[in-house]
Amino acid sequence: MHLYLLMLVVISDSFVSREIGAPLISIMGFLVLLAYGVDRSLLKLITPIIMVLFIGVISLIVNYFIYNANYQIRDILRDFLYSTTPVACLLIGYFAAKNDGRWTKISKTAIMLGVVMAFYHLSAFVANPGLILEEPMKVRDTAGNIADIVLISFLIIIFQRRFDLNSKKYYYIALILFTSIYLSYSRTSMIVLLLFYFSMSGIIGRINFKFVFSILLLFLSYYWISEYYVDSNDYTITSRIFRIFSEMAISDYDSMSEININWRGFETYKTISQYLNGDAIQLIVGQGFGTLVDLGLNIDLGGGVGTGTESSNYRYIPITHNGYAYIILKFGLAGIFGYIYFFYILIKKIYVGIGTEIGPALETRRFLLGLILAVASIMSVGMGMAQMTNLCYLYFIGYFYRRVY
Repeated sequence: MHLYLLMLVVISDSFVSREIGAPLISIMGFLVLLAYGVDRSLLKLITPIIMVLFIGVISLIVNYFIYNANYQIRDILRDFLYSTTPVACLLIGYFAAKNDGRWTKISKTAIMLGVVMAFYHLSAFVANPGLILEEPMKVRDTAGNIADIVLISFLIIIFQRRFDLNSKKYYYIALILFTSIYLSYSRTSMIVLLLFYFSMSGIIGRINFKFVFSILLLFLSYYWISEYYVDSNDYTITSRIFRIFSEMAISDYDSMSEININWRGFETYKTISQYLNGDAIQLIVGQGFGTLVDLGLNIDLGGGVGTGTESSNYRYIPITHNGYAYIILKFGLAGIFGYIYFFYILIKKIYVGIGTEIGPALETRRFLLGLILAVASIMSVGMGMAQMTNLCYLYFIGYFYRRVY
């Protein structure tokens, strides 16, 4: 059953719409909970996210009765279900780890699913070989992005020592997965790979002056190159890498060309501005389930964006690229605290034994740390766990959390 649940998580994360995937995953999580119950360690893990759910309900009631908020039922249900999916995925992954002997089957199933999704992504290049010579933006528009399971299965092969890369089978599988990752031209995937390198190599666990100085020097070099040598109209992968921070710079851009280039920063600016326009109560508990971000203008965003319509030209959006801005608007400072406390619980659990364990036990803690850093980082650029994304990451966080507890 647990292998089928993993497949369901991957399908919900990669194929079906959020409107279908969110209730499907939430229902399955609830059924798993009924079947296995709650133990102390699981309750500790999911309490912060459940707390945010309650804050969303309280905020909705407050905004309805005090501020006469007139949110649409569809928007309220969507936000509520998006907020339940992290709990459901953590539950499914946690109970999959009840038996340590399942890891071999689960990891091999994850790798199989990763290969399937990699072939699905690479099929666009098979159908159109010339695509590989096109600019990254056109490649992304045609071939799409990779599923999270592609990157996770690659990381499992590379960093889980039970898989011997001297075996030709896993060498070829890793090569297929990496090809898909590379041709996705995903900056987020590059960041995740870097974070996992830092985590699995133990660099993060032994931070010292030399490490901090090296990171500072690297950041200053990055800023210098991006500020003086990168053309904002250049869409090569190199230029896009060096524009990561400039695109997220929070500002009320004037021209449409600036808004299009720095969309994430503009979107975040509008979200935070709307949040700050609230009074003291709204600053604490947010504006509740169902609130939409007012962009202040009509803009073509390519259709969908969680609205369930074919229209691509609209002024109000239900989700944002910056997951933390989304959380603070809907759930206020209390919601941000809930998510920070969630990450704190996980990191504290990792570091309890990271200095004393060796071998597979240490490897497991470091892998969990990499997953946590990935999810926390993605939330600042790619919506994240609060908005029905990163389901596969959450599944494996639940799984590895139980294995290190």
